[in-house]
Amino acid sequence: MTDALHPDHFKPGDRVGPWRITQVLGRGGSSRVFKVERDGSSYTMKMGLRPLSDSREELTEEQYVEEKSAWRQMAREAAALLTYSSHPNLLRVYAVDFWPNPSMGYPFLVMDYVEGDDWHEWRWRKSPHAARLVETFGDVVRTVSELHARGVHHRDLKAENLLIRRKDGRLFLIDFGTVRLPGTLTQTMGLPEGTLHLVPPEFLAYLRTEPVTRGEPFQGGVAADLYALGVLLYQGGAHRPPPLRPQATGQGTADRHRRRTSNGAPPPQSPGAALPE
Repeated sequence: MTDALHPDHFKPGDRVGPWRITQVLGRGGSSRVFKVERDGSSYTMKMGLRPLSDSREELTEEQYVEEKSAWRQMAREAAALLTYSSHPNLLRVYAVDFWPNPSMGYPFLVMDYVEGDDWHEWRWRKSPHAARLVETFGDVVRTVSELHARGVHHRDLKAENLLIRRKDGRLFLIDFGTVRLPGTLTQTMGLPEGTLHLVPPEFLAYLRTEPVTRGEPFQGGVAADLYALGVLLYQGGAHRPPPLRPQATGQGTADRHRRRTSNGAPPPQSPGAALPE
């Protein structure tokens, strides 16, 4: 592979083809996100951390699997966004490419740039009343419902992936790296970092069963997405996650749950108190 900057080394002013990097926006486990500019307009660039190699022999088995997995994750996201590019609550894709060259480069996507806040940041900054909160959250519920009707499961619904644009309050559902598309097989063998409270009880039960030892993926489907949405909406109104469910989390956590709720679990705060008018 020709010498090229690793995505971790990019800084404002560097170029990826015609795209000029102006800001580092985020650092994920398998990619980096940048604000880029072209012809006076701003965009978002998401770039994978592993380059695509043109020689299988150069890689160990582990490296080969990791590389292919990273590229497939990027390809799934591009496929989902390109398929539903006309949806008002999804980002449009402007480029899908490799850098510095197609045969041995880092995969990247260029999408709309949205100046905004994620779900939690927006709530803390705006302190919305109950009606505004439900109205805004309704946009993501309707978007997810439309995707489900087409057999698409997002599978990573969390506050960081709900982006509310500041200039008009429009909500965008982002990060389709773990999306499940119709006719594809996507394994879910682990948990996204920091999202334990958003996975359904069925997943935690699955981790204690025989299928997980055989490498069989968890089939969360519609129910897993809806569970995550329910938790996020509860957090929006109560400013905390829902109480733990003993049947979902194992005996040790069940004991802690009983101790925690022995004097009665506090109910969600009233809309007037939690969400100032």
